Amino acid sequence: MKYFLSFFLLIGVFYNGFSQTDSLLVVKYDYVFRPSYDKGFIAKHLLTLVVGDSTYELRKEFPKILNSSIPQPVKFFNEEIFMGFNNSNVIYHFISKNDVYDEVVVKDSIPDFNWHITKQKKKIGRFECYKATTNFRGSNVAAFFTYEIPISLGPHKFRGLPGMILEAKSHDLDHTWSVTNIKYISATDNVLYNEFNFGNVISLQLHVENNENIDKEMRKVETARLKSALDKVGGTFIGIDDSYTRSGLEKIYEWELENEKK
Repeated sequence: MKYFLSFFLLIGVFYNGFSQTDSLLVVKYDYVFRPSYDKGFIAKHLLTLVVGDSTYELRKEFPKILNSSIPQPVKFFNEEIFMGFNNSNVIYHFISKNDVYDEVVVKDSIPDFNWHITKQKKKIGRFECYKATTNFRGSNVAAFFTYEIPISLGPHKFRGLPGMILEAKSHDLDHTWSVTNIKYISATDNVLYNEFNFGNVISLQLHVENNENIDKEMRKVETARLKSALDKVGGTFIGIDDSYTRSGLEKIYEWELENEKK
């Protein structure tokens, strides 16, 4: 496989980061997605976070569809890997190709989370955990973290607390993350890096705009197909709601907030 030089060097940095320590922290989570538009649909992903001295990887595997009242939209899912530096808010998001979207590498600069740490606490396994809340890109999020693992990371893109996040959920409960296993392994045992056909890195803004343009075109095609089918049977097409609502955790982005201020 051919690599762009810049990415070859980048991945070399990640490998060096992992190999400079005697052990890696491996944290596994269950991520469950229950979208508001179809509460009967449940998708469960396995997430694996591997943390080295200076870098980390988070792999999001292809989901299991636990329940669905509509045909399983598996064509929209893919494997994803987040790569980042422990002391930086920049992550590289590798997204595999599926039936709708092309393979892509996205550079994302995560905004400050501005967590509010509360007095509420509970046990998760053997760890004493404390609740913290924030609003991340338009979604209210509550998380439980532990000071006993002083690493400022967690599932998804969450970071910035004085300990590892073991549990998180969005306020609407569409998204929940729960730790299932924590262990240390030898630095030589396992690195989760999965080969992608690397291309040019694009910004998060361009990635979001590209995907939403594809979605809009798909809705246009579906609307035309439905109208044609009704015409053939003498039906009347009264239109459909073509408004666009983001169903993911990230509902509003930094550049959109900046535009609102202008």
